[in-house]
Amino acid sequence: MTASDVTKEREKKGQCVKCTQQLFKVKRIGAFRSKKPLTIQGLVENGRCMICDSRAGDVVLAQVSTTAQAVDSHSATAQAVDSHIATAQAVDSHSAHDEPSSGHNTSNKSIMSNDSSSAPGYTRPDMTSSFASVQSTSVSVSSNHSSGHLQQNYVEESHDDERKGLLKDDGGGEGLSLYENDEPEVQAPEPEPEPKPEPRERRGRSRRSSTSVQFAEYIFSLVDFQDLVDTMNDTHAQAKMQILCCDAMLRLMKTPDGMRDFSEVRGSVTVIDAIDEHFKSRDLLMAAYELLSYATSVSIAVKNHVIEFDGIVLSNRVGQEYVTDSELSQLVWKVISNCCDGTNRTKQVVDKNVVSYVLHVLCCEDICTGTQGAAVDCMANIAKHSSKGRIQFIQGEGMSVFVPFMFMTESIGLAQVQCCGLISALGKDDKLNDSLIGEGCLLQVNGAMSAHPKDPDVQEACCKAFVALMPMGHQEIMEFGGFGFLAAALENHQNNGSVLKEVLYVIGKLIRCDSLYPQMISTNFPEIRQHLQHASMSYPACKEKCDFILDRMSVR
Repeated sequence: MTASDVTKEREKKGQCVKCTQQLFKVKRIGAFRSKKPLTIQGLVENGRCMICDSRAGDVVLAQVSTTAQAVDSHSATAQAVDSHIATAQAVDSHSAHDEPSSGHNTSNKSIMSNDSSSAPGYTRPDMTSSFASVQSTSVSVSSNHSSGHLQQNYVEESHDDERKGLLKDDGGGEGLSLYENDEPEVQAPEPEPEPKPEPRERRGRSRRSSTSVQFAEYIFSLVDFQDLVDTMNDTHAQAKMQILCCDAMLRLMKTPDGMRDFSEVRGSVTVIDAIDEHFKSRDLLMAAYELLSYATSVSIAVKNHVIEFDGIVLSNRVGQEYVTDSELSQLVWKVISNCCDGTNRTKQVVDKNVVSYVLHVLCCEDICTGTQGAAVDCMANIAKHSSKGRIQFIQGEGMSVFVPFMFMTESIGLAQVQCCGLISALGKDDKLNDSLIGEGCLLQVNGAMSAHPKDPDVQEACCKAFVALMPMGHQEIMEFGGFGFLAAALENHQNNGSVLKEVLYVIGKLIRCDSLYPQMISTNFPEIRQHLQHASMSYPACKEKCDFILDRMSVR
């Protein structure tokens, strides 16, 4: 790309052609772009870059020159003040030398009562003119202080005290009295600190934000994923800025064509890098995984990026580190589960040792059931598409921790749905049927249907679990009261076509397993005929199954 192409591209994005500072808010309207000039304190003034613009540089140089001249002027003034202070100190030293060293009870008044002119070699200096000069100098310095440059008010007050002591008359009009009243020296008030000029923004990664608020405004003014990705790369060391970028990406992702644009700029790779760099920032992890959980649910390209750039391995670490954080852990397991979609990606996820982390979560104590349920749900998605994943779960003694979890969460409908989903996925392997039934999975499904008779989601999930266990478990279903729960589901969900469809499918398979079952059903559950007739009339899609079951029940 040539220099002119780079310039055109930056102008198109509303950036400074020299430092890429955002100068305009660019909004796409169809095939057109509208530009709104930005104003950011210290950086941009009405769409003009204050860092690179030559006029802004001239203003800064003029300010520096004026400041230097003011400093030189104050230096000369300070030297004059030092000269007057030295004169006053010489006077004090001379007066102390003339004072007698003996006769401590003699008052200062008697000492100074003699005419000083009679002392040989001594001439009284004209102090009035000297201290008038000092006063005028201090007043001049004080005026400079009012301009905000130099503070020297202490000169006037300190020398005022000395002048009072040296020029004070003793009452007779002759001689000077040095500190006659022995009053403590008055402390000059401390000068107010001069406000420091605001430092010029350095050109670098942090030049786009003088405050968090300004950066947030800048982030949410961006309408292009490439700009957001560039900003994340520029501020990769600042977790708060990464969070703002993730939130802005998620917002844009839900707009038309947003997901396509996000995939094209490989935004998920930048987000994964942010997770790796700020592994200890829980807020950033929440923002990043909320974005990835949505993106992986709708985009195949994002799933590929997560797997290819070690997003699964990183998610395993996060899930293990934050295993007690239910909200974050559920987002992590959702991302992993979304990547198991029945393609080669499922095999890649299993190869990342995810099953062992599922077992780790189920084995941990004092963990929120929501976290364990999310891990079970992820395992169900793996088992549905991967025989290797199923074998790893069984061989890893997964059933010994899964069945107790299902039993302990029997009162939680969502947990029962997730557990029934895993039973359905594992039961697809006929070789595992005996193992599942032997571990008591069938009894747990009966318990779930009994505990949640009015919950359509639980009833539907339990019916799917029955179907998976049917080849080897049909006798247990009939003997341990499973059919009674199916009959109750027909009665309780007469107006729910989805539940009726699953219940009728289970009953139809049961009747095919043994020729004695229709007669047993007709004898023990006579009310089922009425429910079947109602379902046949209410839902034409169920009519064929209902008629088949009724015909079998009528055969003697």
